[in-house]
Amino acid sequence: MLSELPEEMLVRILSQLALNDILHMSSVCASFRSAADVVYRNLRNRIRGECGQKVSLLNFSDVKSLLFSKYGYILGLWKIVSTVYGGLLEVKFDGFRFIGTRYYPPPGDNVNEPLRLKKVFIIDVDDEGVFECICLRGNNGFHNADISKFEENGFQLDCKDSEIHQHPLGPSAEFDLFLCEELGIKKVDEIHRSELKMSKYETLSQESIVKCIRLPLPLHRDNAVIQPGLFKGTYSAHGIELVLLSYNDGDKSAIITKITGDDNVPAGEITITADLSQQKFETNKESDSLPLSSAGLPVQRFELSSSIYSRSDEVPEFCLYRFNSNGQVAYTGFDNPTFIKGEWVIFDSVSFGHIWLMLHSFSIYKRVTETFV
Repeated sequence: MLSELPEEMLVRILSQLALNDILHMSSVCASFRSAADVVYRNLRNRIRGECGQKVSLLNFSDVKSLLFSKYGYILGLWKIVSTVYGGLLEVKFDGFRFIGTRYYPPPGDNVNEPLRLKKVFIIDVDDEGVFECICLRGNNGFHNADISKFEENGFQLDCKDSEIHQHPLGPSAEFDLFLCEELGIKKVDEIHRSELKMSKYETLSQESIVKCIRLPLPLHRDNAVIQPGLFKGTYSAHGIELVLLSYNDGDKSAIITKITGDDNVPAGEITITADLSQQKFETNKESDSLPLSSAGLPVQRFELSSSIYSRSDEVPEFCLYRFNSNGQVAYTGFDNPTFIKGEWVIFDSVSFGHIWLMLHSFSIYKRVTETFV
């Protein structure tokens, strides 16, 4: 019987398993539970050592109970509301600690690329029950932070030593690193150092307090022309931004809200509304010979006018639906915000586009494929 093996041998066996399997084996018998506790503590202390934390003797049940009782309310998906640029943040329990991960739009203008992500904080607990909140931002090592409630349905991360976030080679090197990550480039030229990017860098580099409001994702809708959820879309010189598609008024209108924003239209504001009461249909002689979609729906041929500019090379040839819409524009600082006429185009179950008629511009949007708790 495996349970009769020496604990040292059981520890070696269990050390080869994933954490979930280790926890499952701990319920088999007392021998396995004791060996699993040893393996768990070894794994956890290895992680704690990377952050310069002291050795801990807590087992999984103790760690989970302590963390959930104090900070369980911050688990889940959040929208960042500290600045006009917004953001998306998720907090998970990885079995050892709470980890806050910030998700950024893909670099450049390619909406097919995955989201960029950075771990921004961890919350742990020591053997005396003292909670340890550690900020992971910056280039000069881990440092202390605080987590506290923000308004009725939010929390905030308050870094206690934001100077550590600064690049050791100074602001110029830090700005170049920001541009490389933002644009997806390896070398920065003078053409990349635009005022738009400089303004964004200066704001985010001084973001010592990160304020978050819970972000509930909309549920599946049976009759939706495209299922609601998070999308990534192109916004001219601002690059790619994250938006949330939802419906109201009995699915008669679509509302697209910015999760990340820019100097013109900030995060939290509506970027597009579409009237779904009447579909537009572009007739052409080839309509009878056009293919059906995977859902059996008739498709329309789609082609941008020569006067419409798209930063993305990806412009589908066919679409499923077209609706009249309005897109919000504004001067810098969200000055004089105005909705201008446009056209909302559904291409398939994972992508849509928007034609900004007055701006002679086209934006393409792709569904975010990352999964969240």
